[in-house]
Amino acid sequence: MFKLGDSVAVVSDMEGFEDSVASAKVLSITDTAVRVQYTCFQADDGTNLQEDVPISRIVTLPVKPRGYAPSVGERVLFGPFKDCWWLVEVLHQDGAGKFSVEYRDAIRHSAVLPSRLRPAPANMADQQPPVAPPSGAEQARDHYRLDPARSACTCEKERAFIYVHHV
Repeated sequence: MFKLGDSVAVVSDMEGFEDSVASAKVLSITDTAVRVQYTCFQADDGTNLQEDVPISRIVTLPVKPRGYAPSVGERVLFGPFKDCWWLVEVLHQDGAGKFSVEYRDAIRHSAVLPSRLRPAPANMADQQPPVAPPSGAEQARDHYRLDPARSACTCEKERAFIYVHHV
């Protein structure tokens, strides 16, 4: 499947990063876990973060096959965004060949270029679709505050920025 030194992607299980993958390099392998060094995340000491992760969270890096065109309703990876690739659903393709995608029934990106979309690894694409927060999309909308000056939404809970593409 993979060997020492391979570049892989790690499926996140951290709050605020659900349904995302980050690139990493394999440092060591045991029967149940893989020690990886992330390419974009740093530890407190400034070195690239290392983590032991279960083998089940390791997938191949997202690549775009030649001639790939996502379909409406397909679950794909969108990125890079916040140093990760995010599992989204394709909602619409416009006449200019750009896409609208949605993350977790709440966050939509419009006018996404096809170059920013990749097929999702089978073990991610086959998961149940992400669901909205318990009280629905209204809670999610209220949870994210739009800052027009920065064209970004600030999520109070995760303190993350989600950039909005204007059509």
